[in-house]
Amino acid sequence: MNAMAKQLDRINSICHIPMTLLDGSGNVLAAWPGIQADGVAPFAYAVVIEDFRLQKRDSQHPLISYLGSGFLLGVMQLSSELYLLIGLVSPHHQTRKDILKMLENVAQPLHFQSLCDYLLQTPLMPLDQLKAYICLLSKLLL
Repeated sequence: MNAMAKQLDRINSICHIPMTLLDGSGNVLAAWPGIQADGVAPFAYAVVIEDFRLQKRDSQHPLISYLGSGFLLGVMQLSSELYLLIGLVSPHHQTRKDILKMLENVAQPLHFQSLCDYLLQTPLMPLDQLKAYICLLSKLLL
């Protein structure tokens, strides 16, 4: 896993798209940027993994979820018990108010502002670009 973590670190340093590496129970193994791991409520990760499984996805069929607030989240299965979350990203500029409203349901209150600041700086990524990014990650990591 160290080699994969190094590769993900290099990818994040180039693209600046948030990524989180999870085990099969939704426990955070690593996150880029690190601020993201502490800020998100633990139940949120477990829900994402459960949704992936309920939709009968696998390593050849990643999942992209549209969150009603205008954000996209990609989920890839790297092995039977290893998952990669890509995002949150948005195809359009979000206001601080919209980001904070979205974070109310999934983030730890102590981290609202730092997560919001980071998401305001995350590059815009429309759906087709997120699909292409996931395809690239698949080729690099699987």
